[in-house]
Amino acid sequence: MCSPLLAVAGASALMQYQAQNAMAAANEKSTLASYQAQMGQLQLQRGQINQQASENESEVAKAEQAKMAQLRVAAGESGVSGNSVERSANELTQSLSQDNATLEGNRKNTINQTSAQALGIRAQSQSQMNSVRRGNLVESGLKIATAYYGSQAATPNTSGSGVQTGGKP
Repeated sequence: MCSPLLAVAGASALMQYQAQNAMAAANEKSTLASYQAQMGQLQLQRGQINQQASENESEVAKAEQAKMAQLRVAAGESGVSGNSVERSANELTQSLSQDNATLEGNRKNTINQTSAQALGIRAQSQSQMNSVRRGNLVESGLKIATAYYGSQAATPNTSGSGVQTGGKP
């Protein structure tokens, strides 16, 4: 027959096991939601980085076109042509290429930084999920067994085996 102490210990261990698992599941769910929100923010940030880089490249190209037009007009007004004008035009084109390369390098570095942030967010989320204590069936079983053997030790032996516990012979 099951003692009341054993029944209470068993129910308590089971409830603790279920509560720990429920807390772990809730933590995992909230951690996953936080992870997804942070990753969404990084995707948005990457889009903004790419958009800004495109706008900067466009502005540099427009400025180069304006300078090129000024060069051609000035050369035409002064009646200069030939190698000196072409050399100046080539220098402007080279300057545009260098500016674009710098802008692209900056864009790539910033995108790489967001990728590193994404790895950090992932590691942090995984660590948070791993740190939550989950229910342990072995631990619950040991609690029940301890309660059982504790209740057996407290109960006098009435099995008729000839061994008496407590009292005088």
